[in-house]
Amino acid sequence: MRYWHHLSVHGQTERIAGLFDSSRWIGPSTEQTLFDRGCVQPRDLATACATGTQVFTTRERFIDAGLFDDSMQIWQDWDLWLRIAQRHGQFIGMRKRTYVIDTTHDSLRISHKPESVVRPAAQMFALKHHASSPIQRIRVLAVLADYPQVRLGLLELTGLLVFGRGKAVGKYLLRRTFGADRLDSVRRRLPDWSHFLTKIRLSGMRR
Repeated sequence: MRYWHHLSVHGQTERIAGLFDSSRWIGPSTEQTLFDRGCVQPRDLATACATGTQVFTTRERFIDAGLFDDSMQIWQDWDLWLRIAQRHGQFIGMRKRTYVIDTTHDSLRISHKPESVVRPAAQMFALKHHASSPIQRIRVLAVLADYPQVRLGLLELTGLLVFGRGKAVGKYLLRRTFGADRLDSVRRRLPDWSHFLTKIRLSGMRR
């Protein structure tokens, strides 16, 4: 990649883990830009797959970090990106939206695997990286809460609230109450309402 070559020429690649790019996420009723940030630090990857599923780095860095862990049924990418970052530092974001995630089709995706697969994988990730940190394990639980097929227990929801993850609890409860499809429909209408309210506010200012 030209950007990596540019960094390499200036001797900057030794201080970074690799590159990633923002993604254009296309859903049944909404479209979003994900992972749009200038850099991702190791501490960011400790709590979320903040780079997305695609990164660019050298073959040597993949090997040095131990490659993908075949024992993990999901989150193999996140697990490896975190190990690379822990050894080599931050990932740099390109912010070009070169990666498209199209979720409008019915093909099987990793994120649609049953809870019996998702939950053990999340527990494995937490034990692997955060065995001595209850707070970090709670943050991994907040990621698990984003999966519609996963049901959280009362103790898990309480733990999220106690450790400051109220937003994750709110999103989870809204989705369980109204359903993912209805929430997507609401999100689709929000930009129109925002535009409408802005027009009213500007009209009042002109008077």
